Amino acid sequence: AAHCICSKRETPKRASDLVLFFGALNLTATEPGRVETGVSEVIMHSDWDPKEFRYTGDIAILIPSREVQFTNFILPICLTSDDLKINKGIVVGWGVKDSQTETPAATPKMLNLPIKSDGVCYRHNMYLAKYAWDESFCAGYPGVGVCKGDSGGGFFIEKDNKLSLIHI
Repeated sequence: AAHCICSKRETPKRASDLVLFFGALNLTATEPGRVETGVSEVIMHSDWDPKEFRYTGDIAILIPSREVQFTNFILPICLTSDDLKINKGIVVGWGVKDSQTETPAATPKMLNLPIKSDGVCYRHNMYLAKYAWDESFCAGYPGVGVCKGDSGGGFFIEKDNKLSLIHI
């Protein structure tokens, strides 16, 4: 998510200040198969404007500073921009364990979430309508969904017996 790199309240992060973890599950422990590397380049979506109220173009690409090999713990994800008639998906994220300190949870959580129409979504939470843009969509149940700290994690769908990161 672009707002993780250049938020509405902070100075944009430099590539040299960022670290990528591949094959990591537990953020507080070193695990077998975990690869840590720096970031050589950050590419922000051209529509992202941290001063804009809506989250239009809230996408960033981080280029690792070295090549990372696929392993049993590091696998590629398929990308899809198909016009799919999907009605559910999976989100995964570390979220925030403690809202006072904004400390992320040590291990991620996973939720299976239904896609909801904007009308249904906004009836339950009008606050979301202020941030939506043409490319966004709504998923979850009243009171159940992604939380602070899950940004940039993606929305995954199952297609042809494999997971794909949806790009709508």
